[in-house]
Amino acid sequence: MQCPDDCDLPCAIRSLREAAVAAGYKGVCIAPGGRLALRYVEENRPRGIVAVACDKELAAGVNGVKEVSAKGIPLPSMVVIPLARDGCVDCEVDEDEAIRTIRLGCRECAPTERRRVG
Repeated sequence: MQCPDDCDLPCAIRSLREAAVAAGYKGVCIAPGGRLALRYVEENRPRGIVAVACDKELAAGVNGVKEVSAKGIPLPSMVVIPLARDGCVDCEVDEDEAIRTIRLGCRECAPTERRRVG
């Protein structure tokens, strides 16, 4: 799923993407489901992940990342942010809380250091 750089529509995806880029994240994956997100992890091997999804997808994502790491990919630090309202349409996230979490970023962490948020 793509969120074009030149999109000027106000939405949570755009706000969270902009916050991640401003915080220095090297990549942003906006995936409509877990398989695409796991492919992103396998291909890009991030040191950290801030995942925003419904409870079911978050649980599946955490387990999927653990399985991917069993293939020799280092297990990244993960922070999960559950949606404020679940659903495949009109789902909602607490944008302010998600942006605060994103802004914690990895700049403060050494490459091998792990941080817990929450």
